[in-house]
Amino acid sequence: MKITFSCPKNKKQHVNLNSKKVLTTKTNPTGESVFSHQKFEFHDLKEAQQTGFNSIPSISIENMIIGVSEAGWSGDWHNEPFPLIGISLCSLVELEVSSGEKQIIKKGDLVIGLDTHGQGHRTANIGKEENLLVAFQLCPHVVKNI
Repeated sequence: MKITFSCPKNKKQHVNLNSKKVLTTKTNPTGESVFSHQKFEFHDLKEAQQTGFNSIPSISIENMIIGVSEAGWSGDWHNEPFPLIGISLCSLVELEVSSGEKQIIKKGDLVIGLDTHGQGHRTANIGKEENLLVAFQLCPHVVKNI
């Protein structure tokens, strides 16, 4: 799936959403944040119109957050305020969980944040430009199925 938008510096961008594996942060039983991967697929809306929109899986959301981080920005350790799915749109982001593992989030990568308690994670914009992050709060019934 391809989306078009303007980044904070008004540069027109095209991003392909990477949807085969979605990086997920979770809290394990000892309170440590760890990574896992979830399957996530986009569905063709033409097909959905023909078969009925109820035939395709959907994700219910409650709120949306849009954030901007400067190039070189690094955040403190924190937990997600609520379960969310986010999309990094303009830059490279490094995500580190409390287990010490790090992952690079590229433009178009989806990330599910479920570590709402425990030791948490931190993020850093390691790209050369501002990053635009769009995050959606997941409804509780969605989280049960992840």
